[in-house]
Amino acid sequence: MKFTKEYQNTVNVLLEMMKLVKSGQTKVNISELAIKHKISKIFTQHSLRHLVQSGILKSSVGKSGGYSFAKDIEEITLLEIHKSLGEEMDLKIQGTEFDLTSKLEQSLKETSLSCLNNTK
Repeated sequence: MKFTKEYQNTVNVLLEMMKLVKSGQTKVNISELAIKHKISKIFTQHSLRHLVQSGILKSSVGKSGGYSFAKDIEEITLLEIHKSLGEEMDLKIQGTEFDLTSKLEQSLKETSLSCLNNTK
């Protein structure tokens, strides 16, 4: 099983936001994130809009606008990010009763965004 490119890019953008926030930046510009990860601004904006709608991020417009975390990064789980993007998870093996979906969901629920930052 592979995660979608949107999910992987979104997690990488959030990790970059964490670095910038830790360095003292209070709001992050979407263009800055898109350029850093070589993804389109529109694609980045689309993904981050989902995160705003689900309460992971906040956004503000204007000259000093940008994106910021709406909650502590320790509380943001990989499952929450996955669900906010509207992605499906189906790990049933065809022709059997075997289903790994709940095990993967539990693992993603137990893994916070900040845990990934500690692995780099």
